[in-house]
Amino acid sequence: MHSLLETATEELDAKYLKILDKVKNAFRPTGATKAEKVERDDYDKLAISLKIDADARATPAERTKTAEELAMEEKLHLEELESLRLARMNAEKNKHGHLSVDAEGRRDGSNKKRKRDGFEVRFDSSGALVDKDKVERVTKKKVAIDSDDELTDEELEDENEEELDDLLGENEAKKDLEVPFVFEMPRSFKALVGLLEKYPSHKMEVVLERLIKCHHPGLAEGNKKLLSQLFLYLVRFFDDCSLSSPTEESVKVLGTLTKTLYWLLK
Repeated sequence: MHSLLETATEELDAKYLKILDKVKNAFRPTGATKAEKVERDDYDKLAISLKIDADARATPAERTKTAEELAMEEKLHLEELESLRLARMNAEKNKHGHLSVDAEGRRDGSNKKRKRDGFEVRFDSSGALVDKDKVERVTKKKVAIDSDDELTDEELEDENEEELDDLLGENEAKKDLEVPFVFEMPRSFKALVGLLEKYPSHKMEVVLERLIKCHHPGLAEGNKKLLSQLFLYLVRFFDDCSLSSPTEESVKVLGTLTKTLYWLLK
């Protein structure tokens, strides 16, 4: 029975191939031979195989980054901005220091110059008297000892300013330069209030935003607990602010606290 089934299957396959061949020949262009048709079929097969191979080796699409990876990138970005901010502040301090030293040096130099103005050469090396009119006055070129250092500091300051402006934007860099980009989490309500009171009220949102980004739950195991504690501190701070008489400033502070509490609840 099995052999009869196989025989019938083979016969059907043979008939199918014959019919398929006739159908192919029916769509063959006028004047084209069967050999030409086969060559074209081979070319098509080769083109398709090359396309499939190219698609297989194509670079896969970039995967979507996880929340932890995005948080880490944001923290590294803030740390980079903070290092540039500190370098820029140090460069400004060094610049002011050089100006003070230069001013002092100019005062000392003017005093020494006045003393040298009355000095004249009277004798030569053998002890003979020398005519003062024949003595050439010795001139010395002023040497700026710290000129290279000052130039280096200025270049460093300009470079830090340009890099910080590129990362933040010129307006944002000037506006937020006094606010650090990296914060430690306050360990008490008093410490939080002290932190917020260091900066103007309109900077509160920037401070809280950076504080939260530096302690994203995906960055460290204990950050979630720290943010939960921060939430309680902010609720208490909100309650204290709401007890005072409403002013335009206090309303803005309450609005900032409301927005921050919403962030923490997400």
